[in-house]
Amino acid sequence: MAVKREMKAGGWSDRGEQWKAAPEGLKKLIDGYNAAPNAARPAILERILSDGQRREQVRELLAEQRQQYRANDRGMER
Repeated sequence: MAVKREMKAGGWSDRGEQWKAAPEGLKKLIDGYNAAPNAARPAILERILSDGQRREQVRELLAEQRQQYRANDRGMER
């Protein structure tokens, strides 16, 4: 997600549907990661993955983003 956001891939720009569906905590996490120097990024990921509580928080944010995106997408159907 962070790479998609950094590259402004489909749905991940400021006005993209994927980005709009992301909870605020996930947006801050992604933008913070992308603001970090490339050399620091592996350490950031390791910190998240090695801390069970933090890893679970990220998992919940990701699930919330997926659920919100699907809900928004279904609203567009006829």
